[in-house]
Amino acid sequence: MTWKRVRQILVGFFIFVVAFLYLRSYLELVRMEYQISVVEREIAVWEERCNELLEQIEYLSSDEYVEKMAREKLGLVKPGEIQFIVTDPASAHKPTGVEERPGTDPSKIRD
Repeated sequence: MTWKRVRQILVGFFIFVVAFLYLRSYLELVRMEYQISVVEREIAVWEERCNELLEQIEYLSSDEYVEKMAREKLGLVKPGEIQFIVTDPASAHKPTGVEERPGTDPSKIRD
């Protein structure tokens, strides 16, 4: 084997090693850029969720919501207001716990 041939093999091996190291570094860079993009998307999703929760906290802390819940859940009214309770019209004709008996309709009885 001549010195020229050995030198060609060494240069080829050196080029192969440099190309291998470059390719490996490039692939690592591509992988890291992909991971960064995934994390950035995840951050955007969590920021959106955080904003939604902040808006919900703001609404739940508002006087409008507190008044609404006081009226709906606790039945509270403002001073001077009169509370009316609306019932189902179908149940208004038949009180709870009262059963009908067959017989004469009292409205048809004449004196």
